[in-house]
Amino acid sequence: KFDEYADRMQIYRAGLTRLFNNRKGKASLMYKYAYSRNSGNELNAAPFIYVGDGSIKEIPGFEPGLASYGPTSGEIEYLDIMDGKMKKANLRDLEDNRSHEVTFLTDYTFDSGLKWNLDMKYMTAPEANYVDFGGSTISGLTESDGYTLSDGTPYAGLVEGRRTWLHFGKVKNFLVTSELAQRFGNHQMRLGLNEWYYHLDYHSSSFQWTGSVQEYPEILTAPDGSRFRGFNELSPEYTKGYENKLALYLTDDWQVSPKLNIYYGARLEYYRMSADQIAHSRYSGFYIGDTAPDGEVITPAKVTKDKLNYAATARVTYNVTKQFGLTADGTVATRYPRINEYAGTGPTEEQYKRVTIPLVRGGLFYKNDWLDLTSMVTYIAKTNNIDQQNLTKPGTSEGKTVLLIYDIQTLGWTTSAEIDPFKGFHLHALFTYQKPVYKNYSASVTFNDGTQMGVNANNMIVKEIPQTLIELDPSYNITKDLRLWLSFRYFGKTYANLQEALYFNGRWETFGGVNWAVNKHLDLGVTVVNFLNQKGAKGTISGSELITKDEASQYAGCYMSGSYLRPFTVEFSASLKF
Repeated sequence: KFDEYADRMQIYRAGLTRLFNNRKGKASLMYKYAYSRNSGNELNAAPFIYVGDGSIKEIPGFEPGLASYGPTSGEIEYLDIMDGKMKKANLRDLEDNRSHEVTFLTDYTFDSGLKWNLDMKYMTAPEANYVDFGGSTISGLTESDGYTLSDGTPYAGLVEGRRTWLHFGKVKNFLVTSELAQRFGNHQMRLGLNEWYYHLDYHSSSFQWTGSVQEYPEILTAPDGSRFRGFNELSPEYTKGYENKLALYLTDDWQVSPKLNIYYGARLEYYRMSADQIAHSRYSGFYIGDTAPDGEVITPAKVTKDKLNYAATARVTYNVTKQFGLTADGTVATRYPRINEYAGTGPTEEQYKRVTIPLVRGGLFYKNDWLDLTSMVTYIAKTNNIDQQNLTKPGTSEGKTVLLIYDIQTLGWTTSAEIDPFKGFHLHALFTYQKPVYKNYSASVTFNDGTQMGVNANNMIVKEIPQTLIELDPSYNITKDLRLWLSFRYFGKTYANLQEALYFNGRWETFGGVNWAVNKHLDLGVTVVNFLNQKGAKGTISGSELITKDEASQYAGCYMSGSYLRPFTVEFSASLKF
């Protein structure tokens, strides 16, 4: 209700292309302006009753997906992390994103067959803002607790401790890539250079409030007369600086024989980063220039890094017959922590470690006139992930933020098929079984009353990620201009918290539609989302981070909140080309 649009986007493009030297060369200059405001992005949560068997029940009067869990008025008050002043604003005005982008693309093919291209892009976003909402524990209040509605009426009923983060950013980047490509016999080689510069000026402020559990919840007034509290206690962020990547890469696509193909390549990158970091832990009332409870003055410190990152890849494909073959590939990529990972407390010198991402996979493929089938087994891992985790004391709205550095790995099997049994009909099918798990994932936190609690998700399934995935996408061209399509997505059981205590059952997400190319100028379409009208929750349950398997049964039948399945929706589209 605080914005007339849930999602609004405008994009304007203009370009000019010049062909020269008998079309051997081409140069294009393009400009793009974009504006967006996505207020609906922050309101993707809903309250529900967690049954305990992976399902949910609706709270009377609140239908997830059709009722808004955002406040009626977007009027808020926050403590600006930059100057320590209390400020008033409306959420509607804190979602603006604007950017200007200029791109220059050129390529030229020489008589020898050598192809050269030079691509450049400059982008500036003077506003790159968004609002993020979170939740904690749902509990009950009585009138004697002293909370009131905006008109002063005493409140009794369900409440949830709500959390809001206001993100403000200014971004500039300049990207240049130049590449030479040439065929030498049965080798197709590429030699390229990247020069990528990125500048970031970013900060966020956070606050908490107590909201009634209902459609368009009230922001309640506490007994002390305040409506907002916990200013900048939960993971407010700040960083300003740049990172620059200068890299050289080489690839070779080598057709060894009619049956054997080998592709390999490598990239070496010089990485330089210079960024402001505030390593001090956050607290209520935190801002730059403040004196912390331990006597330290909150002052950004400059961090500068010069590192080498590398990546390498190789793939071997062997056609046993014209239709059947084997393939295997491996890739390793590395990087060091980036500028955005210093926006929180950031890694210390001891925690600053190389991130390594190895991937190995292999399988077989089969292809004929109506079937294209591939089946692969994949192993992928990532070391030294850096993340900030908000940990809520179970049964309360109190939360603390901790820095986590952990690993993740998965072993999976994927089979995909493109099937064309008769003219006009096509079916894409995909089956995946995987087991993504956390490694070295543990943290502890001390709450205001001195209680110490810890989370240990080592060897546990990564939250929100299903182990089984199925995709079925049939489509049929009734005529060459009229296409009917359906899409079915199955997501298996997913865990809704870090320690495998709470979970959601498997679900289908369905889509369908008709696309009609009326003529060369006009395209029309209609899309139906969730045409089976499935209902339920997905993602993470708010405030459940520290709940363990042994405690899971205590939460059966409890009121909780989290993300919901997209409701039944009909969308119409029109595209006019002239």
